[in-house]
Amino acid sequence: MATTYTTQAGDSLWSIAQQFYGDGAQWNVIHEANRNVIADPNAIQAGWSLYIPDVATPQPPQPHHTYTTVAGDTLWAIAQRFYGDGSQWERIYTVNQSVIGPDANALQAGTTLTIPGS
Repeated sequence: MATTYTTQAGDSLWSIAQQFYGDGAQWNVIHEANRNVIADPNAIQAGWSLYIPDVATPQPPQPHHTYTTVAGDTLWAIAQRFYGDGSQWERIYTVNQSVIGPDANALQAGTTLTIPGS
């Protein structure tokens, strides 16, 4: 359930995300929800009232799941979709480098990728 949190001295978005989500890497969820309050995500001040949105629990893919890319796809977006964490894109790239090629940013629409399980 979404809530509000009043920042304390020494808080960071990472520590707040760790407290509420059990994963500091989810700090950007809090930042996005509070852009009207947080100008610099590295300069959190005590006394701010932050909205802490709910985070959906991602469903991990089944082992050897496949996905066919569409125009505009990125490995980051695909990793976000399947793992709930775009920074996991290298897992997908590593097992699909032979079909993607040497440039991870050059995804072609219609490419069938293997999505490694969690």
